Amino acid sequence: RLQRFYQVFVPGGEIQAGWRWLRDMMSISRRPEGDKWQHLDDVLAAMAEALPDFSIVPRISPPAMFRIAGMKIPRQPLRYSGRTAIEANKSIHESKPPADDQTPLCFSMEGFEGQPPAPLITHYWAPGWNSVQALNRFQKEVGGQLHGGDPGRRLFEFQSCEQIPYFTHVPAHLDLPEGQWLVVAIHHIFGSEELSLLAPGIAQRAPEPYIGLNDRDMAQLGLQEGENVRFNRHDKTYQLPVRLMPDLPHAVAGLPVGLPGTLGLFPPFPVQLRPGHQKPAG
Repeated sequence: RLQRFYQVFVPGGEIQAGWRWLRDMMSISRRPEGDKWQHLDDVLAAMAEALPDFSIVPRISPPAMFRIAGMKIPRQPLRYSGRTAIEANKSIHESKPPADDQTPLCFSMEGFEGQPPAPLITHYWAPGWNSVQALNRFQKEVGGQLHGGDPGRRLFEFQSCEQIPYFTHVPAHLDLPEGQWLVVAIHHIFGSEELSLLAPGIAQRAPEPYIGLNDRDMAQLGLQEGENVRFNRHDKTYQLPVRLMPDLPHAVAGLPVGLPGTLGLFPPFPVQLRPGHQKPAG
């Protein structure tokens, strides 16, 4: 489902929309197509022409020149305050809002005060209601569609799947040599992607590296939860505490990915597990 999202403020420095960087690179490489890209609408039109599957993209939201009674739609609600204080360290006079020729919206409280088309709703507010509590005033009925239809368009319409075979090929049974386990990836909300560990507050929520096994496999190795298990991978020995994970199948070990201590390991892969050296008490 495609839906248009709009820029909420104008950043400083060398920051600009991705399509502008593409346009600039096309100009540098002397490709004339980029000269036609002055608005995002131009980019969407070019995409719809080149890729017929995306022909509806230019129609999912009003174009940049859309106006109601000659006015743009304000991004800021009438109760917006603090705009003058943003640059109070430079001047007590309020600066002119940035111009926006890319969208039907403006960086201001001034503009059309009625209910805009659904794709251009910037905030929910109505007299006697607070913020999102006013949502039902924008809907045909409580919990129903917005007036004018919900924003966005489905790119691929549903088609009946009655004639599509479902799982006609069943994979072969996992057959590992005796004493080996198949290591599979375990993904955690915190720590399993490349950026979360860079934020100290989020890194504290990430688990310590471990090997997950079910109770049958732990008994086979003579291990209790928290004791260490060892395995070799790429000529390096890893030793991690074992964690009970009853939902894992027999001969399958779970390894959290993305954590310090497991970097460079990319499941799935087979390994031979053996009890590790235990830390001395105290």
